[in-house]
Amino acid sequence: MLSGELENVLGRKRTFLIGARIYGIGTLIAALSINSTMLLLGWSVLEGIGGALMWVAATSIVIGSYTGKRRATALGLVASITSGATLVGPIIGGFLSTYYTWRYAFGLEFLIILVILVFSRVIPSFP
Repeated sequence: MLSGELENVLGRKRTFLIGARIYGIGTLIAALSINSTMLLLGWSVLEGIGGALMWVAATSIVIGSYTGKRRATALGLVASITSGATLVGPIIGGFLSTYYTWRYAFGLEFLIILVILVFSRVIPSFP
């Protein structure tokens, strides 16, 4: 509900990018954490807030960008990618944790957020 209200006040794109920044800060804190409190703050609190802002805004951006059959296709694609990520994410995280360190999994998330922020200009803006 908070994310939806922020979208009304700030706009979809801006809410998404604020969420991405919060998520990125959280994943960086988690990757560099030196104790469980830091890990909890980065991973659970900040990544949770950032992810919630991003998810709702991303869905709104997809809904606002397409109409008719194309909207249904786009939402289906988003659902498929999300399902695939839910499957592949723990496998990659488990591999990195087993053979390297769990910090690399958070570092990989941080790199993905950096790519999102670099290419954020292509995200459409809505009134």
